[in-house]
Amino acid sequence: LGPCSFSAIRKSLMPKSYKVLSGMMKRESHKNLRKAHAYFQKRVLRRISEIKTFPDAEKAVKKISKEKKTALLTNSTRAYTEKILKKLGIKKCFNLLIFGDSGFRDKAEGLKYIMRAFKATPGKTVCIGDAPSDIRAAKKAGCISVAVIRWFPLREIKKEKPDYIIRSMEELF
Repeated sequence: LGPCSFSAIRKSLMPKSYKVLSGMMKRESHKNLRKAHAYFQKRVLRRISEIKTFPDAEKAVKKISKEKKTALLTNSTRAYTEKILKKLGIKKCFNLLIFGDSGFRDKAEGLKYIMRAFKATPGKTVCIGDAPSDIRAAKKAGCISVAVIRWFPLREIKKEKPDYIIRSMEELF
């Protein structure tokens, strides 16, 4: 998995998957969690034909990418993410891709790299995420944060005080 940190692996799993995987392990060691994460990704890729985007997300990404520079910042590995993006047909929508194995310490560092690459200022950079960790990273990097309610309960998202909360990416337009 490359230089992934324990917290990056934990955050890249959906909350329920993480609880299931960590509950399956007698003792939660970094080595065991890395193995579990690799196993999870392999299982997902075996069923890649079943993977779909949220319809609102696909539509929004395609629309935004026609008008603005876009980047994807994920805790998942390059190999895993590129296969999924290719299958979904949206890889070309992103000007820049940053993965969990790209060598960044955390997502905030990745966001700062994106801003440098795009010659953008934090006040003109919007970070759209669906996890509390995405909002924390956006705030740490000084970006405008938009939380999309997907996997995490609204109360968990609100704790991070995002600049905006939306239920559908169509609300961006």
